[in-house]
Amino acid sequence: MDLQNCNRGSLILLLVVTCFTCYLLISIPFHITSTFTNSDHQENLQPVSNLELNTDYHQSSEMALEVDNNQFLKNNLRDLADKSRWRMLNRLDKNVTMCHSGTKVFKFLYVKIPKTGSSTLLGIFSRFALNYSLKILRPTKCYHLLKKTNCEDTNTNNPDLKIGPPTNEKADVMMNHYHYDPKELNKHMKGGYKLIVSVREPVSWIISCSFYKRHLDANSVIENRELFFKNSQTTPGSRKYHLKQLQYLGFNYDNHSNISAIYEYIHNFLSKRIDIAILNDQYDPSLLILKKRLCWEYKEIFYHTYTVGTYKSAYISEAARTKLLSPEYNLGEKLLYDAINRTWWQQPEVADPHFWKEVAYFTNLNKRISAEVCVKVKNTNLPKSIPATVFHDRIEIDVKFCCMLLKNKTTLKGIMDKYIKGLRNSTTL
Repeated sequence: MDLQNCNRGSLILLLVVTCFTCYLLISIPFHITSTFTNSDHQENLQPVSNLELNTDYHQSSEMALEVDNNQFLKNNLRDLADKSRWRMLNRLDKNVTMCHSGTKVFKFLYVKIPKTGSSTLLGIFSRFALNYSLKILRPTKCYHLLKKTNCEDTNTNNPDLKIGPPTNEKADVMMNHYHYDPKELNKHMKGGYKLIVSVREPVSWIISCSFYKRHLDANSVIENRELFFKNSQTTPGSRKYHLKQLQYLGFNYDNHSNISAIYEYIHNFLSKRIDIAILNDQYDPSLLILKKRLCWEYKEIFYHTYTVGTYKSAYISEAARTKLLSPEYNLGEKLLYDAINRTWWQQPEVADPHFWKEVAYFTNLNKRISAEVCVKVKNTNLPKSIPATVFHDRIEIDVKFCCMLLKNKTTLKGIMDKYIKGLRNSTTL
């Protein structure tokens, strides 16, 4: 009897242990998934309009990368992390699509904001448009361009926008300095275009912009209220330094003192309009993400840097910095950058350590193409092959490509002007 009771007790204990083990196997993965999605990234999921007005911006993208990668490696949840980020990104921006079908994107609109790496991007997009003979939408009035000498004419009866080469079709692309106006642009652009925006952290932007415009120190620009809020000579209704990035993205400057209106515009702009964001401080990673989203090739995102700022002083005092990021000055620019930066770091590519290996590879290869490969190709008049790697297929670098890549900004603009006016065929460039 005792032996029978003992066996019965052992059987019951075994059954209890088995049930408890099954419970753990089912509940723990669910708990991990729930915790990762709802706890670790809860801050990232809050609406832009609920962000605190914190004017002390100290978080760097490098720190964010280190925290992300350490967390994934430590918890050994890389696959789970990727899936969670996919779900998160889909909630944040339903317009994002990955290049699974292999269909190359030929329709895009790039809002060219000064001092965000925009000239280099313009070079990339110009070569792409020329290579595929795309129809380009262009501003024609002086106040849409940086220099009055670039005006097609000064007749106020002429339209603000034209399509070139001359055609009865709508445009495939636009990539100019232009204050974003979707209603007006949709009259001239083919439907389904991708909206690409480049932005820059506001302190870094004011340092670069101050030197570029007048070779001034950023501290003196911030302290000179009259200069900071001065009207732009090239764009009526625009200011030289105040909320400049927001103005290019279509924000109504009449609401410049209304922080709630700025919040609302940023939230709507991020959630409904931007397809691809280019961070100036994450330039090469942003280009690789653009390549993947648009199904472009490596060769199509190689670039030659046009402008590298050399400043008398990149130092900005704490007092000037505090004033710059105050509600009266450029707090709106900080809110814009923080929101786009936050969304950028939530993209699925960024969560993959393999992606950052590709970034390092691309950065090195791109430098080699400009400094070594294209120099040799032009000198010898012979093409050069870049062997296939895990990141790309075999790449052929020929003389025509190198000549276009290494052209300076002014020369490339002249070629684009002639092409748009129908005076030059893209196949003979």
